[in-house]
Amino acid sequence: MEGMLNSYQLILTFFSTLALLVGLFLVMNSISIAVAERKREIGTLRALGATRGSMVALFVAEVFGISLVGSALGCFLGRLLAGKLVTQVTASYMAQFQTHIEVTRLEFSNRQIAISIALGVVASLFAALFPSVKAAKIHPLEAMKSHAESTSFIEDRRSNYVMLLGLGLLAFLTCSNIYQWGKIHAAVELMSKISSVLGAALFGPFLVFLFIRIFRKITQRSKSAVVKISQDNLLRSRRRTTSNVMALMVGLFLVMLIATVRSSFHYTLINWLDRVFIADVMVASQGRLIEGDVLAIKEEMQADLMTLPEIRPIGPSRGMGSRVIHYTFNGARMIIKAHDHFADFYQYRNFAIEGSDRVATAEALYSSPEPAILVTENFLKKQHYQVGDHVKLPTPSGDIPFKIIGKVVDFASAEGVIYMSRVWYKKYFQDSKVTAFLLNAAPGYSLEQLRAAIDLKVGKKWDVVTISNREFHDQMEQAVERSFAYTRAIELIALLVGLLGLLNTLLISVMERTREIGMLRAVGTTRSQIVQIIMSEAVIQGFFGALVAIILGAYVGKLFIEYNLSSTLGWIVDFYFPRESIANTLMVGVVVAAIAGILPAYRAAKLNITEALEYE
Repeated sequence: MEGMLNSYQLILTFFSTLALLVGLFLVMNSISIAVAERKREIGTLRALGATRGSMVALFVAEVFGISLVGSALGCFLGRLLAGKLVTQVTASYMAQFQTHIEVTRLEFSNRQIAISIALGVVASLFAALFPSVKAAKIHPLEAMKSHAESTSFIEDRRSNYVMLLGLGLLAFLTCSNIYQWGKIHAAVELMSKISSVLGAALFGPFLVFLFIRIFRKITQRSKSAVVKISQDNLLRSRRRTTSNVMALMVGLFLVMLIATVRSSFHYTLINWLDRVFIADVMVASQGRLIEGDVLAIKEEMQADLMTLPEIRPIGPSRGMGSRVIHYTFNGARMIIKAHDHFADFYQYRNFAIEGSDRVATAEALYSSPEPAILVTENFLKKQHYQVGDHVKLPTPSGDIPFKIIGKVVDFASAEGVIYMSRVWYKKYFQDSKVTAFLLNAAPGYSLEQLRAAIDLKVGKKWDVVTISNREFHDQMEQAVERSFAYTRAIELIALLVGLLGLLNTLLISVMERTREIGMLRAVGTTRSQIVQIIMSEAVIQGFFGALVAIILGAYVGKLFIEYNLSSTLGWIVDFYFPRESIANTLMVGVVVAAIAGILPAYRAAKLNITEALEYE
């Protein structure tokens, strides 16, 4: 149980760590806006003799006090949110591990509170360090002059270095996942997580600039002066645009990453289900068959079922039953699926065999003179076996050697799934019961007629119900949705952080451009046009920031799915690009950017021309 909890905790920690890193940008932006607003005050203090060290200490002390209160408030709100999400997280755990669990109380010890507050304070101080040092380096005369930004060659060169650093972090992330460097030490795994966010945040703006340049070429014949001025402003100031894009992109990056993981899980499971669910209906006891939460039924029921003309005949020496049980092997909780030799018309489509011919391997499972099994990839990896090996399975009849004759895809357990013939299962496990019978409608009969006949002639006698292909499919989709329901809260928090961060950086950009805005107003630009320029800049940054977040989020998600998830949770999941999330992410990026741009645009429009021109 501890092993399963730890594996589930890893994915929770992964998303939570990324969310915390996203929060660092909000703190950094908050300190940056404080520096921008108090630049004249900083210059005055420096002119009166304040040292650079004392200025750093001033900002650090302020951040320490605020972060202490904020972290304590975060503990309270986090505990409150945990109470709201515990049902969804528990349902997610039960859906993934087929283990019933009931939470009677939530633990939040004094030690956890202390660690949470310390983590919040340390993270805030770390995030505040760079803008504080930057503020301390400001010359007194420069600080008491203009808020206009520098467009020096040195600043552009620094931007190139930052972009290369981001590219290097993404390269480290790629190699770390492909070559499994995280297994060397926990610090390497943590560095890999940090690299995913920092690499996206530092390299992402470079891609945004690239897209904006392409967009400017496409719209160069546009007659809209507002669009042209907005594009030129964004390209002219790399530092300002980079800060704006970072603030929003890191939030959308996390949203896209979660969407990629969720989409990959969803489509992998549903596609697998479509491959292996070969029957029109299943007959089982009442309960949630998708989670194995049903009572077993006697195999003698098959004789009653075969008397119904609505059921398609299965042929001599064939069966229609499957037995599914939880099984503990070497301390790992896994699943055994024992199948009858189904009718020929199924053509073994219920076996998603990989690495060998499906029909030949399935036939060998039933014709082998010695006990044989098929196992999943996670069983082979975690138990250190290969196809062709013999594995001794503990049974009521003793330890019986079974030969592994092939690999099969199945997501019933993260620890492993074992397929065997029900003939061997009944012999060695001394269990003749059946979990479910798989049936198809005979030619000339509809699914409704088949179900009605079973309910009328068999259902009441054996206390069973029928489950259609569609109903089982819907149960699977609901299980997947429950598994990732809690991630919606993380996405919402990430978007909120992105909104606040972008609002901060846009306000900074307005303050830095006070004189520029005053000159535009002096030459005849109306307040309405100023608003349009600021809003246009925000929307352009929001759209292309979201586009880059989609690209980088999907890329990091692909690495996580293909190289990290199998070792973390045990499932071998295929990567699926979340196409349905593209439009949503772009829309959210534009809407969030537009909302964040309202206050800065209003503030810019209200600037007095004379005061703006005298802002130095």
